[in-house]
Amino acid sequence: MAAPLLEGNPQAVRTVRAFEAAPMDYVRKLFDTNTFGTMAMVQAVIPQMRARRAWSSTSPPA
Repeated sequence: MAAPLLEGNPQAVRTVRAFEAAPMDYVRKLFDTNTFGTMAMVQAVIPQMRARRAWSSTSPPA
């Protein structure tokens, strides 16, 4: 299996409106994407990295 390319979460969403004016469903979408999306990516990738002991992009191939 090819190693995944790690460049952060490309699906991150942000907003430029006043926090108190943001609808809750919009805030939930932001939180789900930015927090749970990042957590899911980390949980999927870290075990593979641990198995290969690949902690940086400069690590030699296993």
